Amino acid sequence: MKKTWFREANMFWEFLGNRKTCLKSIVLALSASCTLLLIGCGNSGSDAAGIFIETNTGNKVLIETNTGSGMARVMVIVDDLQISEGDTLQLSRTVRDTVGDTIFTTTEYLEEIADNADIVMGYVTINNVPVQNYDTLTIVPVKGNAISIALNLDTEDGETYRIDDKGVTTIMVKETKRFYSSDYPEDSTKNKINQVFFDTKSFGLKGESFISCNCKKEVFRGDSLIVYDAGFGLRVEPYETDMGIAYFGIFDSDLDLTLQGGKICDSILVKTDGSKKTIPIHFELGNCPNYLIDSTGAKCVDISEKEVTEGNARAYFDFRDLDRKIGDTLKIKTVLDRTLKNNTVYSTFGVIKHVLDSTDAANGLIKLDNMPEAPEGPWSVFITDEGMFWAEFPLKKDETVFAFASNYTNVSEISVKLPDGFEDLSSADETFKDMPLPIRLEKPAARPCLVDANRNVIALEKSDGDSLLYWGRLDQVNFSADGSLSFDLLDSCYRDKGPEVELSRRTLHLDNEKVSDAAFAKFKSSEMRAALGGALWTDYTDTWMLVNDFDPFTENGRLMSASIWIKGDSVSQATLPEGKSYTRLLSCKKDSVGFILQQHANQAGVNLRLDTRANGKGVYNSTYGNARILDGDWHNYSFTIRGDSVFTYADGVKIEVAKFDSGLGFSACKNPAIGYERNFVGGMDEIFFFDGTQSVNWMRLFYALQKRVLDKNQD
Repeated sequence: MKKTWFREANMFWEFLGNRKTCLKSIVLALSASCTLLLIGCGNSGSDAAGIFIETNTGNKVLIETNTGSGMARVMVIVDDLQISEGDTLQLSRTVRDTVGDTIFTTTEYLEEIADNADIVMGYVTINNVPVQNYDTLTIVPVKGNAISIALNLDTEDGETYRIDDKGVTTIMVKETKRFYSSDYPEDSTKNKINQVFFDTKSFGLKGESFISCNCKKEVFRGDSLIVYDAGFGLRVEPYETDMGIAYFGIFDSDLDLTLQGGKICDSILVKTDGSKKTIPIHFELGNCPNYLIDSTGAKCVDISEKEVTEGNARAYFDFRDLDRKIGDTLKIKTVLDRTLKNNTVYSTFGVIKHVLDSTDAANGLIKLDNMPEAPEGPWSVFITDEGMFWAEFPLKKDETVFAFASNYTNVSEISVKLPDGFEDLSSADETFKDMPLPIRLEKPAARPCLVDANRNVIALEKSDGDSLLYWGRLDQVNFSADGSLSFDLLDSCYRDKGPEVELSRRTLHLDNEKVSDAAFAKFKSSEMRAALGGALWTDYTDTWMLVNDFDPFTENGRLMSASIWIKGDSVSQATLPEGKSYTRLLSCKKDSVGFILQQHANQAGVNLRLDTRANGKGVYNSTYGNARILDGDWHNYSFTIRGDSVFTYADGVKIEVAKFDSGLGFSACKNPAIGYERNFVGGMDEIFFFDGTQSVNWMRLFYALQKRVLDKNQD
């Protein structure tokens, strides 16, 4: 049979050489793809030369693919080849096989239908293309005739090819990752593209959860394909789970990862209630301004928003962290409620706007009252002109928070009421400045501060002797209408330890003084409770101490105030060994100039001795302000020397105001001594030296503020 075929074939080609006029008929006949074709030209009869060809054409086979090795990818450009949604693309090759006298012709092809996402992205991708030669791309439209494009595409394993109106191009693929999370301001006005919501009930979320979408976008850059693995995730707060709708905003970026450019998402990872699962779900983003994603996919939704601008909550904001200038607008916003109804997401927001003023700048704090409360949801704080995210915090009715440095702390109220007998100070026609303030808190705080009614910030310094005792200084005392001092307590007011608090010209809390064995043996440990914080406890065998490098007087030795707490027993003092009958509690002496707060064994109290004798002028051993306060309890003794006047006080009550010959003043007096003569049995605490400008009422108020805390400390 084969010999006959070759003989007939040779005769056929000889025939063609002599019969050129019948070539057109042959070509037309071949193109008609007849199954049985007998060709002859010019001759008829038994001696006519011809060929008998059997063919099997029109057989089409869909190529089975997998994701193993030997695979390529082909990307067909939509605009260049006028591809529409629903069109079918067939990438094919023709395979011919001869069996005997029969030629079998088979078309093997891969098929892909263009969907909306392909049209949005601008190309149709045919994945898992087996490595071989392809000669035709056929586009079968939804309506109209098919179009076939001749190709010469030799694929190689792992390569990507682009088909457009210029032909076939091998392209380089570059991959990059960009993952979006929900840590962006809720309504940033910069480069905003879409709003995306999640149906939390559809995903079965419980409490705090996490949802992430695995999405991608591919962009042509010349002969390169940039593949962006552009997933985005959302931490779902418990309040969003309860609402049923969680919010995620998509924003523009330098990587052109916008929803307008299209993202294809093929799975969602859900973490909730201690478990996680991946939901195989395919959806596309790119045609709608807003989306709602549930367990079945993504759908377009409308949004409706309204704002609430007043309520019964308040908050502080740290102006120092904002790095803003006066006149900038601070905007605070939170979601109060979200619901889905009739394909519309309805959102209610609490919104506050505040223009930063000079008071904000001077005090370092912004205080906002009458804010809408959001018991479960977080407030977001940002500057509207730049959309700068700052902090998140909950805000409940009749409560206050302090937001700072991307964090927040709860705020509690403190009311300081004056002890009995000192209530008149709240209505005194006098301004009290630079007042030390002791505060005893209910629990320790890291870096606390107080804020008064005028938004003045009072830094607090913790006592080394009592973890609940703190000291601050009021630049000006501001009483409330009820006669008390009202403050907001901010638990964590500073990032570091906070500023040092200068309470007086020199302050000795005596918190870290070691108790001698003799003093410990003399007093029971239960009796060794300090007035405030720690204390210095002495026996007549103990040493004394100096306040080094300090001049207690100002104005050339003319002005000075001092305050000290004392706990002693006149009976114990009277029974000291011989030679131990005189005690200097607090003193500053140079030759015949100085002061001594003293106690004699034959006296039941203490008094102040002044010496100013120099060059034949001044007083010597002149005593003032005798106070019988050595009864075994803590008492305060204070005094002011102002020119030629001396004021003495015991427990905030004025004892005496007297004139004396101040001579040349006390300028020779330096470095005060505590416990000189070593003959005091008892405790000393909280020694303050002031500049001497303090009034009678000022000294009374200082005592009253300490007394209030001492009473609580002794309970």
